[in-house]
Amino acid sequence: MKLLVTGGAGFIGSHVCDAFLADGHDVVALDSLEGHYDPETKLCNLASARDYTSFQFVKGDVRDSTCLSELPSVDAVVHLAARSGVRPSLREPWPYIDVNVSGTQKVLHWTRTRSVPRLIFASSSSVYGNNSNQASAETDSVEQPLSPYAETKRLGETMMEAETGTRGLGVACLRIFSAYGPRQRPDLALHKFARLLCNGDQLPLFGDGSSGRDYTFIDDVVDSVRCALDWTEKGTFDVFNVGAGKTVLLRELIDSLGREMGLLPMVKRLQPHAADVHSTRADLTHSHAVLGYRPKTHFPEGLSRFMAWFRKATS
Repeated sequence: MKLLVTGGAGFIGSHVCDAFLADGHDVVALDSLEGHYDPETKLCNLASARDYTSFQFVKGDVRDSTCLSELPSVDAVVHLAARSGVRPSLREPWPYIDVNVSGTQKVLHWTRTRSVPRLIFASSSSVYGNNSNQASAETDSVEQPLSPYAETKRLGETMMEAETGTRGLGVACLRIFSAYGPRQRPDLALHKFARLLCNGDQLPLFGDGSSGRDYTFIDDVVDSVRCALDWTEKGTFDVFNVGAGKTVLLRELIDSLGREMGLLPMVKRLQPHAADVHSTRADLTHSHAVLGYRPKTHFPEGLSRFMAWFRKATS
């Protein structure tokens, strides 16, 4: 099978490329090398992938129709390219709409012109907003997003469903909960906290530390993409939660990181941000029943594996 991975040089995308290359597939990675961190870091993410003759990297933007028209035909698309981040989207919403909505629309148009039968779309747990349920299920309302970023992901899902209804494209939308692990973006909490702690700086503690996230290790995210790709052969549409199914509180995250690094965290207390969801946890009933998705990496193990990478990357 030949796959196109948009956002292929990013945190999740590079791991997806590695996994499918190791599985024996041909992979084309499309990435603009723009975003939250140095383009050279993104290129380093692809070091393992470049060892395969079945790998091709294309520097380009999903909003560029000419670039898309020059891509080879593929059997499936894993659409990860996006402008990410909840808080920045409040300050500058239009770039999010441009990339995450207009860019996604152009990717969908390209799949139509090339008759691509299967597509995986990376959505986000942020579509649930402040869900009042203990665990968010795919049937819960997504009508009250707290940020432009969340709204662009919700609109992406809507476009995917419409495309399936129009031509029978097989689409799995993966609502990913707080992915972490080696190569994690430097602006995300775990990576940011590790860097601050290593430098002896204070860690921002929003509220009383009782907010929490369902942290999903990158290997489990990749497994969900594998499961979803098999499922899309059915030619239908559905959404699936991708999480660990357990909430890690912010204060637990900070304490665990301090123990792992052998350092005492110093915190700076800040007011919670209005756009931040207080707590997340994925209900995995549907993902398990339909995809066979089962997360395997518990947070303590995942944290140790992240820190092993972090130490090597910063040595």
